[in-house]
Amino acid sequence: METPRRRISSHMQDAEIEGLFPPEPESSDPDWFSLEYINSLYRKLVPESVPHPLLIAFADVMIVFTIIALSAVTLWKASTGYITYIEVRLPLGGERSPPGSPWPLPKSWERSPTQLTFDPEMFYMSSNANACDVILEGLRRYKRMIVTELKGQKHPDLPQLEGLQVRVLDERLQNFNDGGPIGGCGYPQHGEDESCKEVTFVNLKNA
Repeated sequence: METPRRRISSHMQDAEIEGLFPPEPESSDPDWFSLEYINSLYRKLVPESVPHPLLIAFADVMIVFTIIALSAVTLWKASTGYITYIEVRLPLGGERSPPGSPWPLPKSWERSPTQLTFDPEMFYMSSNANACDVILEGLRRYKRMIVTELKGQKHPDLPQLEGLQVRVLDERLQNFNDGGPIGGCGYPQHGEDESCKEVTFVNLKNA
């Protein structure tokens, strides 16, 4: 006796297919990089009544302002920097001054155990090279450190130092005394006469 066979049709109804394979739920997260989403976000921020040339001009202004701000920050950092080593294996020429050394460092100087005091309100600092920007900056730096930042008081039992006179013995500063232009440190100047005379030394030996 033959067992009746049931034929399974490969053509199933849509309803049956939907029951077996339910549709995947749509994601609620937008596609951040799609052109449609960018355009919709753009229209939310900028009304359609604003003309495109005005938007382009505004974008150009913002780009120029950003460039100027970055340039200003770069120049400010460069102007407030200091000389240091590029790498440990590539040191700068010269020798580093020991801690506690005066700046600018004199050609020669000596320490003294003598203690002095000064009156912050009466203490003065001067130099015969006030027109030299290096000396002037040094005096300002010491004035700020000693008088302004320390905020000390005159000691009643120590001899008083009324002021500090920095005298630079350099022939190049003879024409740049008080009242001279800033930067008169004997640097080369534009338009300066650079002519020179060549001198040849001949070593003569007796025959």
